Amino acid sequence: MEINKISSAVNTEFNTNKGVTTHKKNSEVETQSLAKQQDISNDWKLLAQAQQTLQSVSDVDMDKVANIRNALSNGSFEIMLDKIADKILAQHGK
Repeated sequence: MEINKISSAVNTEFNTNKGVTTHKKNSEVETQSLAKQQDISNDWKLLAQAQQTLQSVSDVDMDKVANIRNALSNGSFEIMLDKIADKILAQHGK
């Protein structure tokens, strides 16, 4: 079996256009890539700011802990089992 190379004007034009198209696509890809990097950079800045804010906020409401501790020590703390049961059922969907 013999394979002969076929040369034509269409093939040449296609290759020429392909090079221009590839250049345009590369430029568009670079622009999109820069835009995505900018978006990621802005998101990262927001996350860093949120982290700083969260570090300044206490995980525990110490005033509430002190009130409960005082109520337990003086015997005035009430446990409302009906409300606790209702909340458990509401939370677990039963």
